Amino acid sequence: MNYKIPSDAMVGKYTVVADTHFGQIEKSFFVINDFDVVNSVPSSEPSSKVSKIIEKFNRIAGNEISITLDEKSTVESTLVPRVIQGSLFTSARGEESSVNLRITTTNGQCIIGPDSNCLVTESTRKPGEIYSLVSIDDVNYNIRYSGNDVRLEKFSIVPEDSNSKIVLDTWNVEIIKDDQPSRFYYKVSYVALQ
Repeated sequence: MNYKIPSDAMVGKYTVVADTHFGQIEKSFFVINDFDVVNSVPSSEPSSKVSKIIEKFNRIAGNEISITLDEKSTVESTLVPRVIQGSLFTSARGEESSVNLRITTTNGQCIIGPDSNCLVTESTRKPGEIYSLVSIDDVNYNIRYSGNDVRLEKFSIVPEDSNSKIVLDTWNVEIIKDDQPSRFYYKVSYVALQ
C-alpha cells in the first residue's frame, strides 16, 4: 500500500490502520514541517533540548544533486552536519552496472565513483572492516560504500574524529546513466557536538 501525504496536510500525529488477511496492523506517524527532530537524550523526564536533527530528501529523479550543509539552530543549541547517507535505486534489472553515482567536492575532487581517479571506487566491505579512511582537504573521513554493481547503491560519509563535523559545505552528486529509471535518496544528520 502506497499513500502520498498531501502537501497541505496538517502538522500532527496520524494513525494508519490496515486490515489484512493476517490481522490488523496499526502504525502511527507524525507530519512535521521541514525536518525530522530526534531527541536522543535518554531520560525519565521529558527534555526539550534537541540533540539531533535528520533532514531527509526522497525520490530525487534528477541527474545532478547538490547537497548543501549548514548549521541548524534551535533555541538551546547549534547543530552541525555529522553524517551524510545516500542511496541510489534503479529498477532496470540487468543494468545495475550502468547506473552509478559519482560524489565530488566543489573543487572537483572525486570521492566516490566508478572512475579510477575517485578515492573510493569499489565496495568498502572487507573482512573485518566496513569503512575506507580517506583524507579530504586534510580532514579524515570514514567512507562506507556498497560498490557500483548493485540495485541499491549506498554510501555514508562521516568524519573519523567522533567530535567533529563535516567541514565541506557542498557535495555534488552526479547520477551516471543513460535513460534508465532511478531514484536518489539522502539524509543528513545534524548533532550538537560537545
